[in-house]
Amino acid sequence: MKRMFQVTGMVAAMLLAAGQTAGAEAGAMTPGTYSETVDSMKGKMTVTVTVDENSIKDIQLDTVDTAHIVGAVQTQMIPEILEAQSLKVDSVSGATVSSAAVKYGVRLALEEAGADTSVSFNADATVVPAEKEVEEAAVVVVGSGGAGLSTAIMLAENGVGHVILLEKQGFFGGTTSVSGGGVWAVGDTKFNQNTGFDYDADGLLKHIYEASGAEEGALNEGLIRNIADVSAEVFNYYLDDVGVPFDIETVDFGDSLSEMPVAWTDGAGGVLISHLVERAQNLGVDLRLNSKVDSLLVEDGAVTGVHVAGREAIYDIHSSKVVLATGGFQRNKELVEELTPDYVNAVPFTSAGSTGDGITMARELGAVVSGNTLAGLGGLGEQFGYEDLGSSIWGSAIFVNKNGDRYIDETAHYSYHLDAIMEQPDGKVFGIGDSTSSVYENIAQLVELRYAVTADTIEELAELIEVDPAELQKTVDTYTADLEAGNDDSVFGTANANMKSLSQAPYFALKMDGVSFAGLAGLVVDDTCHILNADNEVIPNLYGAGELVGSNILQGRYAGSGSQVGPSLYEGKIIADAIAAELK
Repeated sequence: MKRMFQVTGMVAAMLLAAGQTAGAEAGAMTPGTYSETVDSMKGKMTVTVTVDENSIKDIQLDTVDTAHIVGAVQTQMIPEILEAQSLKVDSVSGATVSSAAVKYGVRLALEEAGADTSVSFNADATVVPAEKEVEEAAVVVVGSGGAGLSTAIMLAENGVGHVILLEKQGFFGGTTSVSGGGVWAVGDTKFNQNTGFDYDADGLLKHIYEASGAEEGALNEGLIRNIADVSAEVFNYYLDDVGVPFDIETVDFGDSLSEMPVAWTDGAGGVLISHLVERAQNLGVDLRLNSKVDSLLVEDGAVTGVHVAGREAIYDIHSSKVVLATGGFQRNKELVEELTPDYVNAVPFTSAGSTGDGITMARELGAVVSGNTLAGLGGLGEQFGYEDLGSSIWGSAIFVNKNGDRYIDETAHYSYHLDAIMEQPDGKVFGIGDSTSSVYENIAQLVELRYAVTADTIEELAELIEVDPAELQKTVDTYTADLEAGNDDSVFGTANANMKSLSQAPYFALKMDGVSFAGLAGLVVDDTCHILNADNEVIPNLYGAGELVGSNILQGRYAGSGSQVGPSLYEGKIIADAIAAELK
């Protein structure tokens, strides 16, 4: 669905009143409205610019890019363009592709209007952050995904005083905002009552071990039990008090054992985050964007605050406690190579802020990392991952490697697919289907975006993707023979009822990637999320939450939907209770 964003004429006029005119930089223009269509993160973006003779009056976007990311561009960068009457403004941190598309579209529109764009319109402004005096806070939370926001909310609900939440990007949400927003809960919730499924702490622990394949004793069993104890209370709070639109009626199994249902947020992770942000604001949490924490303040081995190297200011915050909720590390190549070397070819489908900041800062104080895997599945690169057009891969009949051989039961739970892809020669895999596929209507668009190719024969298709034609034909023939004979798949045992046609031309091939959405390597914590050092001792005043400490509850393989977002929300309660008790 396309989303419309605009800065209204009244707002634009107010901003223009304080800025220089476009004419000073761009020269006289022919008044009117001009539209340009450019490439952006998830496809085409139409940028519509209204100008008078000397100034930009209005900028409007029509785009399929992620709503909250484009929203940050709309509320931050576009007003700056209108105020400065120039494209020499900062891109939005974490939204560089969408920001660049807007700038390019505006530049083309100005040229169409007759502006002189020989100057460097695409250069970002050089901003020199101001140095501010030291601030004081009760608690600083670093990161604004589900874990950080939930921690801040629960601290405020516990009556903890000044809580500051710092986000280095230009928008809130972290990787939670690009997730499906699914959670599970155990205990007395309306969801469990409606679905008829539930676990106690022992059952939850057993389930996670079995679903993830983690080695016995590898997980933080005390933390998992604490999560079980608080999850119903927290789930009910976000459902009933905060109004998060969880689907509490549908039995949708998201785990690899199909034994634990997941409650999805209507509107996915972005909607979940918007509710959490609103609640945090209403509770008086001090929320700050573009505020990167690059180091921890330490005195006598105890954490005493953070150093903020923000876009607009550099300053220290002294605080009694610091909570790191900085997410994963998949966008830090060096950390991926060090911590999860088997996944160096995985494509990150995470927040742009997943650069391992929390791991880096905490390890400087002696913190250690457990786990060595990533969670993910098949998808279409960083652009779509497993969402939107990326979900088209599941319309394929078979998945093959560069040799033309199938490498997995295509109907296996998604948590098995990333590892399987990483094991293939050069990590090259393809989804193969025919014109009867449920996603065939997407293929023309995917061909245009160069994610797919089509052909009238399997041999021609193989040549287009540089796979041995004879081997791919043999693979297709074996699969089709089983399907048409009414037999289950003779290679991987796929049930005949779940097999798909591969005999109706034209055929398509999707160029797939293994995409990662969560790190199963993270900092070691105790059962109340205090970060521990190599001697299993608490680093005073330092906590970790969410994906940063995900390996405490998941190792080996992703247990299934809700296994990251849910515990992130619940850890917020555990941490807030511990901090409130310590401060009192």
